[in-house]
Amino acid sequence: MAFCKFSPGYIHGASVNIDVAFIHDYVPTASGDCIRVYLFGLLKALSSETADNTLENFSKNLGLSTDDVESCFRYWQDQGLVQVIDINPIEVRFLSVTNAIGTGKKYNANKYAGFNLKAQELLSGRMITLNEYNEYYTLIETKGIEPEALLMIIAYCIKTKGPDIGYNYILTVTNHWIREGIKNAAAVEKRLGTLENYFEKAAEVATALKSKAEIGIEEKQLYHKWTKEMGFDFGVVLFVAKTIAKQNISRFKFEKLDNQLNKYYELKLMSIKEIEEYEANKQTLSKLTIKIIKALGLYYESIDTIIETYTINWIHKGFAEEVLEKIANLCFKQNIRTLSGMDSVINKFAKLGVITLPALSQYIEQTSTGDNKIKQILEHLGIMRNVNHFDRENYKTWISTFGFGDELIDYAVNLAAGKNMQYLNQVLTNFYHNKISTVDQAKKQQPMSSTKPVPSAKTALTRSYSDEEINAVFANLDDIDW
Repeated sequence: MAFCKFSPGYIHGASVNIDVAFIHDYVPTASGDCIRVYLFGLLKALSSETADNTLENFSKNLGLSTDDVESCFRYWQDQGLVQVIDINPIEVRFLSVTNAIGTGKKYNANKYAGFNLKAQELLSGRMITLNEYNEYYTLIETKGIEPEALLMIIAYCIKTKGPDIGYNYILTVTNHWIREGIKNAAAVEKRLGTLENYFEKAAEVATALKSKAEIGIEEKQLYHKWTKEMGFDFGVVLFVAKTIAKQNISRFKFEKLDNQLNKYYELKLMSIKEIEEYEANKQTLSKLTIKIIKALGLYYESIDTIIETYTINWIHKGFAEEVLEKIANLCFKQNIRTLSGMDSVINKFAKLGVITLPALSQYIEQTSTGDNKIKQILEHLGIMRNVNHFDRENYKTWISTFGFGDELIDYAVNLAAGKNMQYLNQVLTNFYHNKISTVDQAKKQQPMSSTKPVPSAKTALTRSYSDEEINAVFANLDDIDW
């Protein structure tokens, strides 16, 4: 069942474009999240039968919780623009905007007489409109914030932004705190106390940034995020702020600092030493990344994201630069020409512990020795093709798991002459299960049926294309000019 869909009246009687009535009558009074949910819902309703049209995917795409998305759709239902048809799973149907004008939910103003009086006293610099009151009532009734808690938030916003502050700002702050579970007076008081304690620290950050911006809720909230949610030490925040100040950015310095700390957090760079090493090595990483991209036959105007997503992670796994270059060349020759494909190959090498050039050379030498033996086996069976990953896995099982020597394997190859590797594998597996470890013991065993074996589920070629492509890299290492 699709999560979002149009009503028949919407499909046949209206355009999929945004109705002017929606912009004029609803956008001015709706919260930013509610507008995003409505517009994205329209997009999903256009493809209502696709598999990803679910509440979970919808929430993930917008970066909102499923509860927040449901709350926003409840708001639009109160406005008469959607119908929430089913609850579990939820299904939302979009209605015609033209027919819905004036059908929004009306609240009993008498119920909130005390709240209205206090809110107007706080916002003495302007008159509160009916639409603004309705927004506050919606927060109280649909999101469960206490009226007293909301008044405390309004008062704090006025304190930091002035008495003529717009209510969209108040709604943004309130919704942010609600998402953090701050819905009653005690929780608001605790958060306000915490933010007040952050004033001096946030002011120091502003000084380090050479920013003249006043310290308000946003700056204190950011400081809370950096130090409490992300876990950066204050010294690290100041260090990054001073680095940004050297870039002579004229505006949005706190936003730039936030973006930079988010980046370091994602890269797990939490100390000044780690950040300094990363920045010092960035030029080296850039040169290496360009070499890898060229080796794969790719081109990107900007490589910062590639460095952060791939190169630095490969280096953290312990791979030497020259090994990464050689793996990139190998991938290109094996027609693996994407960064994600190379990443899969590197992960396989990492599991094998092959991360240095000597280790890679040793692995290739060992693989080549085994491949020569497997090549002889294939020729004796009358099979003319290259050695592949599955041949190596079989051969490894015969010598390592079964413990067979070349003499017994050669005898089995003679028995399987004219057949295939699957048949040979069955012969040797039969020896193992019957505890046969010598040629003399094998000669005494009743010969296997010459009937062509039926492929088992285990040996069937059920691997996905991408896995086969990756395995091809390991199947042809000896063909590569290192």
